[in-house]
Amino acid sequence: MLMGTGAVAFARSSGFVEVEDPANYYRLPVGVTIEDVDGFAHGTVGAVALDTGGALAAATSTGGVVNKRMGRVGDSPIIGAGVYADNETCAVSATGYGEDFMRSVIAKTIADFIDMKGMNAQQATQAGIDYLTRKVKGRGRLSGRSLT
Repeated sequence: MLMGTGAVAFARSSGFVEVEDPANYYRLPVGVTIEDVDGFAHGTVGAVALDTGGALAAATSTGGVVNKRMGRVGDSPIIGAGVYADNETCAVSATGYGEDFMRSVIAKTIADFIDMKGMNAQQATQAGIDYLTRKVKGRGRLSGRSLT
């Protein structure tokens, strides 16, 4: 995972053209919400799938959280935080506050509840939400699919 000057150097060496810092488009004045800007909230889109061959997959695409620190990397690209898939347990995609998901590694935790504690998907998801709430007062939602 690259960010900051390392990401810029890699992009330049790969022939990408530099444009104005896109983070500037997402900075809002203090007290202004994204709803004030265009009338609706932006958020994360997640998907979990089970294919005809029995393989599980998970994907998460974040709308991001406005006014975050420059260079911040959220949970979406961190496997196990907000997204995880394992053909032996489940697939999970989360939406909410990425820092909470990173601190609790919530998607992998849910898979571990299935694998190590023998929980079904519903039990593991509820145990995961309970853990997220207790551990970091986490805020978010989860989507999942298991093999059972």
